[in-house]
Amino acid sequence: MLGPRKKPALAAKAMETRGLVGFCVEMFEKHMDKIKDSMKLEAKLLQRSVISALEFNGHLGGSLKEIPFGKRNAMFNSYKSCIVCFERAGGYLTPKVHLMFHCLQRTKTKGHPSFYHTFADESLNGLIARIARSCHRLSWDTDILYKISISKRLDKPV
Repeated sequence: MLGPRKKPALAAKAMETRGLVGFCVEMFEKHMDKIKDSMKLEAKLLQRSVISALEFNGHLGGSLKEIPFGKRNAMFNSYKSCIVCFERAGGYLTPKVHLMFHCLQRTKTKGHPSFYHTFADESLNGLIARIARSCHRLSWDTDILYKISISKRLDKPV
């Protein structure tokens, strides 16, 4: 979960991050004055990122199926701030960060993210990956599109 000693990296999943974010905010408040001057900017950016993540978790709390515009906007802004500050501090963004943006975009039509899941998207990604492995590299792009169109026609009931 913490990665190798030479290249430490934290790998936390979904709910594991909720407690971790609060812990990080507390540690930044407690130890910011001990950080070297050469690392102050990165530390401030990381601190802002973690605070934004904590704000995001606060907006995500609650069990409203429909989220009002103001709350959706606040969630999106907190998430954007978290990601931008993290990246500017030298953090590496994964594809899941992008998927979360789509999840937030869907809150207008689908409601609170806890009421639906993204497994349908994940299975589509798996289908595309299997199709891509079966295509020749010289005609890869057109073959993928062709095979996806065939698979869509096969899924439609007659």
